Amino acid sequence: MGSYTWCSRGATRVSVEKEKKFKVVEMEDLADLSSYFSLNVISMVILSSQFFKVFNDSSKQRSIVQITSLSGLQPFKTWGLYCTGKAARDMLMKVVALESFIQVLNWAQGPVETEMFDNVCKHTGIPDLLKAFTECSDEGKVLTCEQTVT
Repeated sequence: MGSYTWCSRGATRVSVEKEKKFKVVEMEDLADLSSYFSLNVISMVILSSQFFKVFNDSSKQRSIVQITSLSGLQPFKTWGLYCTGKAARDMLMKVVALESFIQVLNWAQGPVETEMFDNVCKHTGIPDLLKAFTECSDEGKVLTCEQTVT
């Protein structure tokens, strides 16, 4: 017996510049919203479907590890799209687990040294968010990408 594991970091992208300018109650551009959710939620539905088409041998253990974020559980000012996208993906993977009888791990490893993290530190206009990110960095709590997978 073998096993299949799919590790989904997904295609989540967030524009700190755009996010800091818009509160949820100000978002009204349907094309921008559709584009965001197509990339960050709908693509996960399609990837999940394709995973099961390729790895359809139910006699083998199948696992999905989705790298997620605290933002799927906890709201952050001006991050409405990002938080909503993460929450949707987390729930999607829980449903996949129920429907498919496979192991799914939604793993939130903590802050990671990425372009997004750097952009928040340099460009966010939200003092509480900047403070939280700066404290994580100062206290050595920010992981490298390599640390998240080893």
